[in-house]
Amino acid sequence: MAEKNKLVFLKPTYTTMGLYELEFNSRNIRKLSKKGAARLKKKILENVYEPLKVWKNGNVVLSGNQRLSVMRSLVEDEGYSIDKVNVAIYDVDERTARFIELSENEHEGQYDLDKLIEEFDSISSYDLADVLDPKLIKKVEAKIGTSSDDLDFDIDEEPDLSIIETNTTDIIVTNVPKVDSMLFYDVVDKVCKVIKNKNQWNALKVILKIVNDVEDGCIQQYKD
Repeated sequence: MAEKNKLVFLKPTYTTMGLYELEFNSRNIRKLSKKGAARLKKKILENVYEPLKVWKNGNVVLSGNQRLSVMRSLVEDEGYSIDKVNVAIYDVDERTARFIELSENEHEGQYDLDKLIEEFDSISSYDLADVLDPKLIKKVEAKIGTSSDDLDFDIDEEPDLSIIETNTTDIIVTNVPKVDSMLFYDVVDKVCKVIKNKNQWNALKVILKIVNDVEDGCIQQYKD
């Protein structure tokens, strides 16, 4: 007698198959954007990708149609040679195959944004940021841009700034003080690099926030 509530998991056969032995899934409900294709291409060129999940009935790809598409594009359009690809073959009925196909397109997990920000410098140093979704990168950069925790300026005197609004992303500052033996413009450039934002006005706002001694009337609202 089978043990009650005992789970018996599917055991696919892990092997390799020729790139053109595999069949695209005509029922696939996913599509790939140009940016998504670029990220996926990078993963494949790094030789890091999950095995394609394949239904034994007709060698139909249940999960990995986009990977298959990019791989074939590399061969057909860019001259790469791909002999065999890693696959997990499922010998299951049609309902189970359909379940695998649909469940692979749903992702229950989510990113820990704070942890991603903490690891972002390391990720960027390996040139891997573009593996992530661009929308996620924008969230990270936006959050980094509003944080001044990594900035350490020794400002002994209250700066006397006169700021003139312009219609560009550059700023015009008169009465420029020296901060930590550097011209104010150098400080702005340094802040831009730290917050990974080229807009000097965003850097200026961070500096003013740190100084915390400049009256609101000293800076006019800048509009993009």
